[in-house]
Amino acid sequence: MGISTAEVKKTAWLARLGFEETEIGKLQENLSAILDYFKILNEVETSGIEPERMKPGAPLRDDDPCESLPRAEALKNAPAIKDGMFKVPKVI
Repeated sequence: MGISTAEVKKTAWLARLGFEETEIGKLQENLSAILDYFKILNEVETSGIEPERMKPGAPLRDDDPCESLPRAEALKNAPAIKDGMFKVPKVI
């Protein structure tokens, strides 16, 4: 299963990743290989196998408070910042 150059560019744009034109070809090969692996997985016979589910009472890690990420670190890759917060389009 192949992925086109246009699909690689659109995916990179949606993820806000900038790639040089020379990198697009390698990304196209890598993503196509990943999709080929998924194609192989789709061919595995799984009938009669129950999906794995979290069982009630399963042990979970403790929810211990810890130090949060500094604001500057959290905002360093934000495309837009206003008053020290993420600036996003109005949705209502």
